Amino acid sequence: MNWFIQGGWPMYPILFCSVTALAVTLERAIYLARSFEQSGIVIEALRRGKPAGKGYLSKLADIYKKSVSLSPAEFEEKLHQEGSRMLQKLERGLGFLSAIAHLAPLLGLFGTVLGMIGVFKGIE
Repeated sequence: MNWFIQGGWPMYPILFCSVTALAVTLERAIYLARSFEQSGIVIEALRRGKPAGKGYLSKLADIYKKSVSLSPAEFEEKLHQEGSRMLQKLERGLGFLSAIAHLAPLLGLFGTVLGMIGVFKGIE
């Protein structure tokens, strides 16, 4: 804990970034674990004509079943729209995580520069 205090005030934004990144990562991991489906189970359920589940693979299979009667161009458009919506849900929070990954090292470098300035002032 002593090193945290010695780091000065730049350590607080770095701590905030670390805790926030951990929270986003855990939320995404839980979300992905809940939406996971085994492809074999989904395919077997589709062969029986039963709803497969609530994951993304089942949703895509359901879209496929509903869109078989459409023309190839309409089918491709429908699949593209639904796939884009699903991808947005999957990627939620990743832009924020990317920003933190870029910002935290810069904050560390900033703290290092402030520390070096303090050392040189002490030597002076």
